[in-house]
Amino acid sequence: ETSLKWYFPTNKAGWPAVPDQWPEGMSLVDMKDVVRCFLTIQYRLVSGNPNVWVPFTEIVADRNAYIHPRFLPAKIHFCDPSKITEIDINRMVSHWRSRVERNRMAFDFQTEANGSEFIAPFAENPEADGSNKESNDNSLAVPAPKKQQLAAAGRRVA
Repeated sequence: ETSLKWYFPTNKAGWPAVPDQWPEGMSLVDMKDVVRCFLTIQYRLVSGNPNVWVPFTEIVADRNAYIHPRFLPAKIHFCDPSKITEIDINRMVSHWRSRVERNRMAFDFQTEANGSEFIAPFAENPEADGSNKESNDNSLAVPAPKKQQLAAAGRRVA
C-alpha cells in the first residue's frame, strides 16, 4: 500500500505545503500522521520513487547524511514520527513554517537510503527569489481525497 492518509496542497512545482496550524482538537496521533505523510511525500519526490517509504531507522542512525541540520530545529530528537513527542512535533512544524515565512524550503532530504545523493530539482540558494520548493499556500493538511477524486481533479496521488 503506497497511499497516504493526508493530502497536502502543493505549490506550482508540486511540493507539499507545510500546514499553517493544527485544526482545533487534532489528536497527537493525527499530528504524527500528518508529519509522517509530509516527510514521505518529500522523500518520494526527491527520490523519484512514488512507492518508497522514508527509512526512519537508517536516518536516526546517521541523520546528517540524510537531512541537513538547517531543516530541523536544534536539539530535536528526530525519529519515526510515531515516536516523536508532541513538543518535538510542534517544534519541528513550527521550524518548517518559520523557514517558509523567510522564503526558504521548509524541508528537504539530501541522500537516499542507498547513500546516493538526490539530484534535487531545486537547490536552496540564500539569494533565491523564493520560487524554490516554498509554497505560498500553507493551507491545513486535510484528509486525503479518494483516488478517483484526485484523478478527476487532475491531482497526483502521492
